[in-house]
Amino acid sequence: MTKYDMLFIVNNTLSNEDKGAVVEKVVDSIKSLNGVVETIDKWGAKKFAYPIKKQKEGYYVLVKFEAGEDVPAELDRQMRINEKILRQLITKQVSTPMASQDKKVEEKEEVEETEVDAENAIEENKEEVVEEAPAAKVETEVVAEETAKNEDSEN
Repeated sequence: MTKYDMLFIVNNTLSNEDKGAVVEKVVDSIKSLNGVVETIDKWGAKKFAYPIKKQKEGYYVLVKFEAGEDVPAELDRQMRINEKILRQLITKQVSTPMASQDKKVEEKEEVEETEVDAENAIEENKEEVVEEAPAAKVETEVVAEETAKNEDSEN
């Protein structure tokens, strides 16, 4: 079975009971075609950018479901017949590219965190080196003086 998203727009001039009945009819159609409804997301009334079947707004519903390959075509046919549904769109869910894209984003974030940690470590090391530098310089001068004395005493 394949996963699908179906977005459809119900005529907003209908009563809330009629809108609910249209949604239930669509869900029942999916179930009668051996599909499994995962979620029903009612977006509510929204204005259109342009009139659709002489309407300026519609009631949007998103249904996610799992069904066989032939079910979307039959659902589309049934919804086109129903005059209470202004528009419909059924798309196949494709999860693989998005999952790999999300994985790439996570990897990029990890790399950025590592880079920030590395930069912080470098800054901390610079401060330690600067603090240790005078002591090292004194030790170097003492060693140089001892070497010079040893060379003078050998001559």
